[in-house]
Amino acid sequence: MQISNRVCRNGIALSVSGFAITAWINSSISLGFYHPFTLLALASESASAIAQTTANELLAEANRLLDEGWQQMKSGQYQTEIASYERAISAARSIGSQQQEAEALMGIGVVYALLGNHQQSISSQGQARAIYQALGDHPSTAAALQGIADSYWAIGDYSQAESHFRQALNIYQGIGDYQSEQYVLSLLDQVMAGP
Repeated sequence: MQISNRVCRNGIALSVSGFAITAWINSSISLGFYHPFTLLALASESASAIAQTTANELLAEANRLLDEGWQQMKSGQYQTEIASYERAISAARSIGSQQQEAEALMGIGVVYALLGNHQQSISSQGQARAIYQALGDHPSTAAALQGIADSYWAIGDYSQAESHFRQALNIYQGIGDYQSEQYVLSLLDQVMAGP
């Protein structure tokens, strides 16, 4: 929506979401006769459209940063990848996109595991798991539990590894993901066999 910038005697300025919308009101505006409440409604509609555009742009930015992080992981640029994922988290949180936030937290967790920082990996993937679980995203919840189990296994905490693998296994069985179920069963066998 665009309001003409014709100059009239009486002016009302409205600021909506950081954007200035100026409407000049006069009994003889050549665009038509607008009541101030009509202009407020038009400004509100415009602000809503602006907010939606901004949210869409931030969501696109979060997705771009997630993709960038994935590419950086494939090329071994781990520190740069963490920075990309942290920026993705910031963008996702600013629009309330928990799915993208959880995906970035998972990415960070994987990077920390690759770097051998398993406590950080457990923390990041644990945060992701909580979000996925709240969203009802069962496959991603199971994947996060599996990542947490891997890190516990790497630091020699076999009981925690077993516990998290079993939780992941229960989810995979519940959703009928036979391939993931078989994979986790093989990992459980290895964990239970010990060091």
